[in-house]
Order: sequence, then C-alpha cells, then structure tokens
Amino acid sequence: MIIYLLKSILCLGLLLAFYFLFLEREKMHRFNRFYLLGGVMFSLLIPLYTIPLDAQPQDMVEQRVQLEGDFMGMDTAVSSIFTGLGWLRERMVIWGGIYLLVMMILLFRFGRNLMGMIRTIRTHPTVVHQTAQLVLIPEPVLPHTFLNYIFIHEEEYMDNRIEPALLTHELAHVSQRHTLDILLVELLQLLFWFNPCLIFLKKAIRLNHEFLADQATIHQHTSISDYQKLLLSRAGSATTTYLATSFNYSLTKKRLLMMSMSQSKPKIVLKQLAVFPLLIGLAVLFTNKISAQTSEQNQGLKQTAVPQPVSVKDTDSRHQGESTEEGELKGEEYEKPHNNDQDGETSHTAKDRDQHDSDAQEQHGREEEQRPFEKKHYKHRKKGEDFEPDVYG
Repeated sequence: MIIYLLKSILCLGLLLAFYFLFLEREKMHRFNRFYLLGGVMFSLLIPLYTIPLDAQPQDMVEQRVQLEGDFMGMDTAVSSIFTGLGWLRERMVIWGGIYLLVMMILLFRFGRNLMGMIRTIRTHPTVVHQTAQLVLIPEPVLPHTFLNYIFIHEEEYMDNRIEPALLTHELAHVSQRHTLDILLVELLQLLFWFNPCLIFLKKAIRLNHEFLADQATIHQHTSISDYQKLLLSRAGSATTTYLATSFNYSLTKKRLLMMSMSQSKPKIVLKQLAVFPLLIGLAVLFTNKISAQTSEQNQGLKQTAVPQPVSVKDTDSRHQGESTEEGELKGEEYEKPHNNDQDGETSHTAKDRDQHDSDAQEQHGREEEQRPFEKKHYKHRKKGEDFEPDVYG
C-alpha cells in the first residue's frame, strides 16, 4: 500500500511539473482541463496495473535458484514476521487514527460549506437568467458560481449596476460545469489529504477555469482593455466559499497576460503530441512488472513445497479401497483351506450315513424279534389273566 501511494504521488508530481513547464502558458485551456483531470486519474490507476514480461533463459535459471533459496529460508522469514507483528500493529493503529482524524476534520469542513451553499439558495430569492439561476443576496458579495447558481448582490441587480461582462464570465462557469471539477478534487483531498500534489492540482484547475471563463468573455466582449479594468476594479472583493468559482480568483499577472497573448498553432500541436510519450514513459515507469515465466515457476515451486490438502471424503474412499483390497487378498488366502474342509466334511458325512443305516437295520431286527412276545402278552391281558413274561437268561 505504501509503495502504491508513493508511486501515485510521484506520478502526479511529474505530470504537474510537465504542465507548469510546458502547458500552462499556452492558449489550449480546454486541453489543459482534460489533461489535469485525466492526469490525477492516471496517477491513481496506473500503479495498480501489472505488465507481464518474458524472462531470458539465463534469468530464468537465476530466478529459479533465488526462489529455491527463498523457500529454504521461509521458516526464518515467517518467524521474523511474527516477531515484528506486534510492533507493526501498534504503528498501524496510530497512523490509522491520525488518518481518520484528519479525514473527519476535512469532511466536516466540506459538509459545512456545502450545507451553507444549499441553505443560502433556499433562503434567498432566485431569478432565472439564461441557463442559470441568480441568487439575490442582500449583503454586498462578489459574484460567484456553484453548479448552475450565480450569487450576486440584490441591490446591484435591481439597479442594473452589474456589468454584462461579469455575468458572461459567470455564465461560462455554469455552462462548462466547472463546479464538478472542484467537487472532484475536494473529494480526492478527503481521501488522499497527505498528498501535497493535490494542493497544486486544485490551484491549477481553478486558474484554468478562470482562463476558460476569460476566453469566453473576451469572445463576446471585444474590448480586452475594458475587461481588464473591470477585473482590476473587482480585485479587492473576497470569495464567499472555497467551493464556489469566484470572479476574481487568482487575479495575477498570468490572467492579464493570457488575454493579450498570441498563440502559435504548430507549437500548441507539438506540445499536445508530447503528452503521449510522457504518458507512455510514466506507464512503463510506475506499473508493476513481473515475468510470466517466473510467476509460473513460482506457482510450481509453491505446489511442490506445500502439500495439497486432502478432504475427508477422499480419505474415506481411499481407506475403503484399501480395506476392499485387503478383503480380497484374505479371501484368496483362505479359499483353499475352505475347500479342503468342505471335502473332509463330505467324506465324514458319508461314513455317518453308512453307520446310521447299519444301526437302523439292527434296531429293525430287534423289533422283529420282540413282536411275537408283544402279541402273546396282548392276548393274556385281553382275557384278564396275568401274564408273567419269561425271564431270559
């Protein structure tokens, strides 16, 4: 994060240096406006971009050796990081608190001025004038613009003492929407208040707005000297709020000289074309450059060094497969003994069946021998005679 902020600040600083040296004194104010606005966005986005590069074979070997050495010393690096983690956390809390405190102060200032402008618009009468609305202020005030509202002194407006060139100047601010540029810079200052380049950017944008409004006024009012006298006569007035675009903002020698300065179209075109090599050079300088092959090697080394996690489902299926294989092996081992026992059991059953048949025949013979005796005994019992069986010796 710190590297990104340093790159962004340095990139914006170089863009502003080029603007102050080569572009500000030329009559190409519309181009300068988009250059300033695009430059601040360029400085915020370009450090985030990454350019992949192809590495040479020799560089690839050196990088691989370096990466392997880095992985070997990973344990030492991790332990040192955890050792300084407490110190870093304390510093981050302190700097984070300072950042939030300053941002809240600037946010309060921005909100107070914004609400003041809105309150002024709601509590004072307004008059429609071309594409703008005139807000009539009872106290003496220098004409200034916010969005499509022009704040002027009510008494001067009723007495028709407001110069037409002055209204033309303010109408140029309204039609070109200069307030949006100021609001954008103010919001950027809320987030990046520590960036000193934003202060110079804001001054350059506001002065360029005055150049644009002066140019539009001179196109409608041909007398440059009368307009310059009007500017000098209003030089002592003060601006009401920093969010508005004032008539006499930065009334310096630059504005007076810019009105009477002649322009050279070939020179302007040459300077405009010089912006593109500048942007390309800054893009190469401040983008993050990484070798595509190095990143692939780094990923491969990480995969080799760090074992891949195994899910519970894969582990269960693996154990189930192992148990199935073990069961099959055990079945094969005990298959032959099981067959031997079955043969032995078959032979043993045949012997028992033969023995059972012989026993059954003997029993049947005994029954045949006793059958006459049972018949004789039955006859004596029928006649009521006692019968005493013979005792066999």
